[in-house]
Amino acid sequence: MHPKLVWHDLVALNSVEIATELSLPLPWLAAALVSGWFELWFLTVLCTFAMFMTGLRVTHNAFHHTVGISKGAEDWLMFALSALLGGAMHAIEYTHLQHHQQCFGKEDIEGDIAKLSFGRALLHSPRYPILIHVAALRDGSVRQKSWIRRELAAVALVQCLIWLVFDSAVLQCMSLALVFANLSAPMVGIWAVHQGCEHLEFKARTSRSKLLNRIVYGMFYHLEHHLYPGVPTCHLHILAQRLDHATHNFLRADCETHLPYRFRETHLPYRFRETHLPYRFRETHAPLPRIENFKVYTRESHRGFARWKR
Repeated sequence: MHPKLVWHDLVALNSVEIATELSLPLPWLAAALVSGWFELWFLTVLCTFAMFMTGLRVTHNAFHHTVGISKGAEDWLMFALSALLGGAMHAIEYTHLQHHQQCFGKEDIEGDIAKLSFGRALLHSPRYPILIHVAALRDGSVRQKSWIRRELAAVALVQCLIWLVFDSAVLQCMSLALVFANLSAPMVGIWAVHQGCEHLEFKARTSRSKLLNRIVYGMFYHLEHHLYPGVPTCHLHILAQRLDHATHNFLRADCETHLPYRFRETHLPYRFRETHLPYRFRETHAPLPRIENFKVYTRESHRGFARWKR
């Protein structure tokens, strides 16, 4: 099922939006350098993580040509961000586009980690950056392979300058933080939004938590992204609102089967029960079987407990 709604007006970016998207990592880069100068190391690490998150958002939009700049400019943008973030972005481009074309298929290297349990995925996560670079250098296009080699050379040059020439504690702290970010990124960017969705009609999850989406810069509107990959990340929250209001049938039919097993019926953790369910899964939008009975049972149990106390 694919919801029908107007979305083409969300594709274009104006000049302000383009400038905003392209500059997203820069304030965090400056904040990391300043906090490191004052030896606020914990803040330096946090700002570096934020720079990595925003850098991935920009490169992710470049993968789908939704940055609002030319294809040649997108290549150079990914090259610059490769040197900044510590990995070849054209390698991620190859595996990410394969992920969209064959989500959970045999060629989907990116989606493999989502098939694993949390513990196994955590162990697999550090291998992911190596696997995608190997796969992209082996199977990518000639253009991608050329860019990947340049990007890896730029990454090596930057790291040599940081550790052998500049000998700066601030830059070294940021470099180590970026290593950790690269090794753990698959858990947040892939496993968290795809785990348990392999056999579902919708192969990804989404979130309506405003706080969470602010923290991850809108990257958790992942179901919306898979349905409409041509929509830039900065417009996904508008797309999510349109999806919520387009039809009651969207994410309503077989709603219970779209919930992971641990969230169904009585297996719902307390914070997800009753009104704590995400908006699209609440009673007025998508009734869940026996939720009413659960409410009555809970209410009567509380009354019985109160009588027992008296």
